Amino acid sequence: MSPDLESIIGHPDGSEPVGTHFAPPQRLAEASLREQVARIAEHPLLDVLLTTVGGLLAVLNSQRQVLTLNKGLLDYLGIDSPEKALGVRLGEALHCPHATEMPAGCGTSRFCSTCGAAIAQAIALDYHTSAERLCALEIPRNGSTSNLFLRIRATPLHLEGFDLILVFIDDVTRQQTSALAERAFFHDLNNTLTCLLNASETLAERA
Repeated sequence: MSPDLESIIGHPDGSEPVGTHFAPPQRLAEASLREQVARIAEHPLLDVLLTTVGGLLAVLNSQRQVLTLNKGLLDYLGIDSPEKALGVRLGEALHCPHATEMPAGCGTSRFCSTCGAAIAQAIALDYHTSAERLCALEIPRNGSTSNLFLRIRATPLHLEGFDLILVFIDDVTRQQTSALAERAFFHDLNNTLTCLLNASETLAERA
């Protein structure tokens, strides 16, 4: 395991961090994680999904750790090999600022209970049903911060004796930014029209 992933996961020897405000904190130890990957990575179903499904796709275990991901998501994250994402959680891979607030990482901070990605994953794991939510992130980029809007769909999958989650990701930042700008424009326009109307009524009363 590379040093940067060790710093993210923090407990490669199997000891578990404690404390969470939302999702369970436990992770698999590195040996167990690699054993799990070895058993599912070459499965024909996952191979078909990873090579044919368009967009961004990650396969997570029941501890919400990345087992594998498709090339689209690798490129999106700027990662050249799935090995470099092995064991991290989605928020950690996306550099969510809240993913480092608690020792157990992504899903355990006090902000995670309102995170669309964390909620969708929790529903998929706890209720064994698909869930779709919008996730808004403020991430560091080029010395400042940028807003990122993702549509997350989490779908449960039982494979080789493991409960997994297929996480489909759609970057809707442009659409959301346009919608927010449009709402702000019409809000300002409405305020301007209201002021003009009030002013015209005042002038009419004085006439």
